[in-house]
Amino acid sequence: MKYWREVQKFIDQISLSVKTADLSAMLDHEMKDLQQLMRKTTGFLEHIRLYLQVEEEHVDSITGVIKANMSYHLDIDYTIPGLMGDHKEIRISSDEENIPGILDETEEMLSLAQSIIIETAEHRLNMASNFSTPMIGSRDWNRSPDYSMEVPVREYDETLKNFKKSYLVIFDPEEKNKTITPAQAAILKGSGESALERYALLIRKLVERIAEDIITKDFPNMDRPDIFLYHTGPNTIYRCVIAFLEQQGIGEINYYDEKGSPMRELPDVFIRKELILWWQNRFKVINAEEVDSYLIYSRELEMVKMEFRHSFDVAAGLRRKEYPGISFSEVEKYIKKNSYRLFGIRKTEVFRRFLIFAFL
Repeated sequence: MKYWREVQKFIDQISLSVKTADLSAMLDHEMKDLQQLMRKTTGFLEHIRLYLQVEEEHVDSITGVIKANMSYHLDIDYTIPGLMGDHKEIRISSDEENIPGILDETEEMLSLAQSIIIETAEHRLNMASNFSTPMIGSRDWNRSPDYSMEVPVREYDETLKNFKKSYLVIFDPEEKNKTITPAQAAILKGSGESALERYALLIRKLVERIAEDIITKDFPNMDRPDIFLYHTGPNTIYRCVIAFLEQQGIGEINYYDEKGSPMRELPDVFIRKELILWWQNRFKVINAEEVDSYLIYSRELEMVKMEFRHSFDVAAGLRRKEYPGISFSEVEKYIKKNSYRLFGIRKTEVFRRFLIFAFL
């Protein structure tokens, strides 16, 4: 696989010359199916490794032969149906969790539409009516929905109106269970407007902290942290923000809708708009060639895989110590259910963003 990455690197290099740009484009198109096959194969092999509880792997540097050390476990079903389990049909994750460059087979003939997903004719006509993150990449694999976030202005205006007329904005978790009568709510109506700037500041600080912690604490050894953060995508950061707010019991607004019904909700449109503004500013200056480099991306992906393997093995080991006879499927189910607690919110969402079999 590493040799094909060198081929991709060569294709990227010759694209810089006018004389070889056409050849590069042709070769790059041919590489698409190969890259898809390699990533599917890598994901499938990772699933096999986790299922069989492989303890150690060794690759012969000369022959390329892979040797694996593993122990026999009575609770493992060593058959193809047992291996496949719930994954009888190897599929790519949902649109929200796609790995760059991996497409549903039904979409393969829609390369142009897929590579410019958010730039359809209708979108271009309505561009002025949306807040959106910049799409810096120019390849199929780095123009997927993972790189896109947008908020229609009309939806933002509606959310802003509800925010301003709210009678309670929860900054302290103790306020969540606070009882407010309709009469009190009527008096407090509109107090949300004075809390607007404080709330925006809360979100901006939370986004900044999540982003910095991802590249300095969770994945500190990336050669190009900002490139990795860009590939992580705004939707990953958004999911982290929502999870942190829910975990801490803050961020909800309380108001009465047009029908007079009491509403309590996270103003997700407002949150996404603040994230978009932060994203635009953060990546105002970034090396577009490095964003397009599949070599850089593949190295980052490999480091995410290594971290997942380590985190999964540690969590699985602790669970087996607690329940010695537990099966692999039960361990896997337990880890998926408790991933936020075992891996942390940020790592869980980064794993979900990049890995096929981690959180299907």
